[in-house]
Amino acid sequence: MTTATHRPAYVLPLRHDRDADLTELTAYLRWLSGRAEVVVVDGSAPRWFERHRRAWGGTWPCTSLPTRICGV
Repeated sequence: MTTATHRPAYVLPLRHDRDADLTELTAYLRWLSGRAEVVVVDGSAPRWFERHRRAWGGTWPCTSLPTRICGV
């Protein structure tokens, strides 16, 4: 009998409305990705979402969300 191994998943909800330095967050996500599957769910404005997608798109899935979800 074989046992399946599963990595934990980490979902990062993110919403930026201004430019932010991504250095520290990128380092944290890089560290975390060695321990868990990382998915970025980004509700940022299109300008910032594109920046995040370019920075992380090849490393971690970076998914956009509509600006308003459940009235938020």
